[in-house]
Amino acid sequence: MLELSHKFASRELQNNVVPGAVPRYQLLDPFNLKPEDVKLPYPFFVKPVKASASVRAGVVHNFTELQQALHFSKIEEFGFSAIMRPFEQLSKTFGGPTVPARDFIAEELIVGPQVTVDGYVSKKGVTVLGVVDSIMYPGTNSFARFQYPSALRPDVVARMEKTAKDIMEASGLQSNIFNIEMFYDPILDRVFIIEINPRMSEQFADLYEKALGTNLYSIQTALALGEEPVLSPGGGKYGVSASYVLRTFPGQQLSGSVTQQKLDAMRAKYPDVRLNVTPTGWRHVLNLSLNDRDSVKLGTINIGADDQAGLEKKYEDIKRDLGIAITNR
Repeated sequence: MLELSHKFASRELQNNVVPGAVPRYQLLDPFNLKPEDVKLPYPFFVKPVKASASVRAGVVHNFTELQQALHFSKIEEFGFSAIMRPFEQLSKTFGGPTVPARDFIAEELIVGPQVTVDGYVSKKGVTVLGVVDSIMYPGTNSFARFQYPSALRPDVVARMEKTAKDIMEASGLQSNIFNIEMFYDPILDRVFIIEINPRMSEQFADLYEKALGTNLYSIQTALALGEEPVLSPGGGKYGVSASYVLRTFPGQQLSGSVTQQKLDAMRAKYPDVRLNVTPTGWRHVLNLSLNDRDSVKLGTINIGADDQAGLEKKYEDIKRDLGIAITNR
């Protein structure tokens, strides 16, 4: 699990098992970096070796932008190191990766639809549950929604599932859920791994329950108890499900107040909608640093419906009833 959680060590494993699904990559030291150290051609994607929620991840087009992306103030450096220290202590104790967790990894850009392949490893081996589409806000690298099942061609989905099985069988992970982010490049007709997360995606947990009939928490509980998960294929209430991500971007104005009363009314109206928004106003949320480089994440709304049109209608109805309005200034 430590190796899979360390983005550089994970890339090394992937390169040995499924080399055709791995983009070019290299390690970067944010505290000792010179122009000649950069081997990949610009632009490329850069992200921390150990992080989450797309924090400090993004595209850089030249060395100046790279320096800006990797720059830490003294306070940030202390905080970042403090967060990484427990992981490094675990690695040292249990023989995990030796590359510092505070380093960054640079990777060549990949184009095409992005997805997440979810599954688990049990005593019976690797089981793939499904593929969730990751849909961005136009012109950004910020997630707008995650939707299940994937709209990709069945043969592409099958290749993604096989890639996931191959790498997870070689990973040594036991009795746990995993999710693997992937790209499909339609020009090259190739599947690429973005990264592997040896854990459950809590944001996706009820997406599978809505459209498949099995909640990820049930699967994780069974695995933790040493039991074989019981799946319910075809037992979902809806044909499709999605997790919408509320965001604001520079130049946008957020108005409205999400109160506890509105949240309670919405949950009464839509009992199986999962809301994760701040009920006491937005100022605190807007000051949080746990966002990507392009936007501020305000919350998520998980919805099920018969089809895409039904998803969109329910999402807009919920935003209206909650009093959420995002407009350009």
